[in-house]
Amino acid sequence: MNQILDIVGSYIIGGVVLLMILGMIYFFNNRRQETVYSQLDQYSIMEVGNIIEDDLNKIGYGMSSSDGDKLVSIDSTSIIFRGDLDLNKVIDTVQYSLIQQGSNKYLQRRDYNGKVTVWTFPVKSFNLIFHTSSGGATLNKLLTKSILVKIETEDSNVDKSISQNNVGASWQREFYPQNF
Repeated sequence: MNQILDIVGSYIIGGVVLLMILGMIYFFNNRRQETVYSQLDQYSIMEVGNIIEDDLNKIGYGMSSSDGDKLVSIDSTSIIFRGDLDLNKVIDTVQYSLIQQGSNKYLQRRDYNGKVTVWTFPVKSFNLIFHTSSGGATLNKLLTKSILVKIETEDSNVDKSISQNNVGASWQREFYPQNF
């Protein structure tokens, strides 16, 4: 009888140890998935940030006072501006805004020369804060001296039933275009 209890006890202990090992494997697999998605989000948002940085630093570049407004339209989630962005002596008009496709929001860059770019990763928020020379917030395009851009992403590919962590990235930068 003691041998049977020893065997049953060994099976129970072995089963518990096996379940613990499987739980650890499951946990580490989820962490690996989160890390991969997080790295992809960080890379993507840095690439978009570089493009935004290049564009916003050229607001008004190559324009004379007779060419019209450098900032065409501004609000907290959209901007339309003008400048010679590709250095070809032709004034370009560009818009950054959020678009809704299904349940996701995406950042869109529209070049009014016919090129539309929609980035393929979902954006949780895209905020623009325009500052005056004294640092106060404004939506008056004539008083704007700097632009604070904030982008947050959240990856919808991560299985929320497995992971409680939000995987995503955040990018923020303030621009002081020289051509205002």
